[in-house]
Amino acid sequence: MSQKTEPPMKPNWYPDPLDESQLRWFDGISWTDNTRSSDTSGFIPPPETDGLTTGQKIGNGLYKLKCIIIGGFFTLAGLAYLFSGEPSGWVGLILTAYGVWVLSGLFTGGWRLFIY
Repeated sequence: MSQKTEPPMKPNWYPDPLDESQLRWFDGISWTDNTRSSDTSGFIPPPETDGLTTGQKIGNGLYKLKCIIIGGFFTLAGLAYLFSGEPSGWVGLILTAYGVWVLSGLFTGGWRLFIY
């Protein structure tokens, strides 16, 4: 025997499961915090979103965390090497420059190709 499954709900305004006097936005996956009065007539536009899925937001957060950890490590290691009194200061300079370049990825996203 096969069970009938309901088709997934599409993103739209639906009666709020918690308060039927309101409409709540369903984003296709879960209910959001966006509500509207249910007595509105005419077209109700969907709420403003940044267009990113939850997975993309998590990925962006992990990317930033990696930039902070890796960039911070190389920047601090390079500075420590520069001020250690070692005769070949160019190594410290290269490490520091690399760390700063990685940290710049927080603002530009430019290091994304090398961090994954």
